Amino acid sequence: MLHSSCPLYLCVDAGGTKTAAAIANEQGHVVGRGYGGAANMSELGIEVASREILRATDQAISSLRLSGDIETNDHADFDSERYTSPVGFERIWVGISGCDSPNDVISMTERLEGPMGSRRCGQPSLTVMNDALLLSSSLLRRKTSWGIAVVAGTGSIVLGLCERPSASDYDVFAKRGGHGHLFGDPGSGYHLGLKAISMAADDHGMGQEQSGGLPAVLRKVFGVESTADVPARSHDLPIDQDPVTASNTRKLRIASLAPHVLALSSTCPLAARVLAHVTGALAEDVAVIRSHAKKSGLSGSGGLVITGGLGIQDRYFAALQSALEKSGIRFEWVVTRHDTVTTADEM
Repeated sequence: MLHSSCPLYLCVDAGGTKTAAAIANEQGHVVGRGYGGAANMSELGIEVASREILRATDQAISSLRLSGDIETNDHADFDSERYTSPVGFERIWVGISGCDSPNDVISMTERLEGPMGSRRCGQPSLTVMNDALLLSSSLLRRKTSWGIAVVAGTGSIVLGLCERPSASDYDVFAKRGGHGHLFGDPGSGYHLGLKAISMAADDHGMGQEQSGGLPAVLRKVFGVESTADVPARSHDLPIDQDPVTASNTRKLRIASLAPHVLALSSTCPLAARVLAHVTGALAEDVAVIRSHAKKSGLSGSGGLVITGGLGIQDRYFAALQSALEKSGIRFEWVVTRHDTVTTADEM
């Protein structure tokens, strides 16, 4: 294993659609990036999740220019029992969607700490967490005693974070969502696609469907002539894939409708209703956690930090802010994070 003369830090964000890895130096400059596929731990399992995390890590290492002696694993299957990182890291943070329980953290830590070279001088340097916890660096930088972290991507989760006594870190004091697409994942891309289908079908069934707009997009995506047939086609599973992969493919197909909803939300009344419904559901989860913070004696208005492929989109963010304002919810500050993996050196 190669150790750079300068300390290197690795952060991996393993999400429901893709996995992103970034390597930073001691000055906080990103010196390597890599990507892998979907890695939701609860939906795809620990083997798939760990494989994509290692794939993204290896790609990030391959982009480094530390030494010509670094040998990456271009043809490896990224099996955690056979893979070994060619570079040693000072610290490693891995945020994983669907990694929610203490048992999840322990299992994934045991799976990754060997192949990722995460023990330096006998001391553990790997921290595995839910991907939303990567947002805690935004609270640290603003020296906020508590805040709410929201991930709105393919899936979604809302965490209440409070400052840990005598430590530059945060504890989770409340959690809403993050249970996977079978439970709806309020505010997620999957939720947006799901409501687009169901609300379009309901409009059709009530004789209230408008021509063009979102219904026309749905018919084209699912290859049908009538909107009434869209719900049935959304259940289809690819017959050439194993059950886990096929289920994930179906989920991603529904979630892929989200950009269409956003693009049409200013011109199509149905798309606007879908967006308002989904962001309203997420705002409700934020409101529940904010109320819990007050009941727990946390002072101030706290901060709100949002990330995820959906959450950072301007139209989605504006709709969520509108839903929060209608509920009378205000924070000291509200920000979006476009790149959670570049926060490793801040944590």
